[in-house]
Amino acid sequence: MANKRYDEFSAGTPTGTRIILHGDPSTGALEKADIDTLFAQAPIKIIPLSSLINANNSGSNPQNISTITIPAATLTANGQFIRYEAYYQHLTASGTKTVTIRFAGIDFGSLSNTGTGMIRVKMTVMRLSSTTMMVEMIATRDNGFYGSSVSASSACTWANSNDVSVRITAGAANDILMWWSGLTIQKP
Repeated sequence: MANKRYDEFSAGTPTGTRIILHGDPSTGALEKADIDTLFAQAPIKIIPLSSLINANNSGSNPQNISTITIPAATLTANGQFIRYEAYYQHLTASGTKTVTIRFAGIDFGSLSNTGTGMIRVKMTVMRLSSTTMMVEMIATRDNGFYGSSVSASSACTWANSNDVSVRITAGAANDILMWWSGLTIQKP
């Protein structure tokens, strides 16, 4: 089918027809857009890495069970931020299991437990300057609040690539199951 303007489609055009339109930022006029154009203008970019992990720890400690790399110069202005989320499960009730969330090589919050249960970690990392960040982390368990931490200002070179990882620092083999982790980048 040839390209058409939105007003050239007749009434009853099949719903399977894909028309992508967006408003021109300067004139407000509707115009054809492709996916790359839309993502370039979108305030949120999703990096689809490590979306489903479903992996157990090996018992070799320390061990990174999940890592997502944020490309260099992803956050270019102060106030831009990353939202990271991870879900994992303590499978056994024996021994101490310790999981640490790291960003840019710095540990933020180590969560230890001897019981079983699901854990959800949410972390926000905000660029304060080209070399600093603020980090807030909140963890919840299947039975309620687990813990939180806030770092007012930590070193981070945004011109470099940076990793966010879930690191096992204690736990026997197959004590911890990593279900999912992912992040979004917010550029207001």
